[in-house]
Amino acid sequence: MATDGSESSKFAVDAGIELARLSWAKIQAVYVIDIFAYSSMPQDPGWEEAMYAQLREPGREAFSYVETAAKDAGVEVETLILEGTLQKKFSILQKKGY
Repeated sequence: MATDGSESSKFAVDAGIELARLSWAKIQAVYVIDIFAYSSMPQDPGWEEAMYAQLREPGREAFSYVETAAKDAGVEVETLILEGTLQKKFSILQKKGY
């Protein structure tokens, strides 16, 4: 399930966790960093590293919510941060059977 940490995302996460609990399934939480939104920025390696660290932080925060909710429900969860566009990354995950 995709998550971005927003309130609507948390609602969807809760519903997804409940479905997983009822069907004895595990979930995979995915956060996608849209790197193309920043592709026109200067390509300074130091700045780029700091930028990616900042862009990953909301993903970690969103995963914290997912992991806590899943643990409370007794559901196994795997987290994955991807870089690219949401549509392309989910298309690839779908083809891989996620």
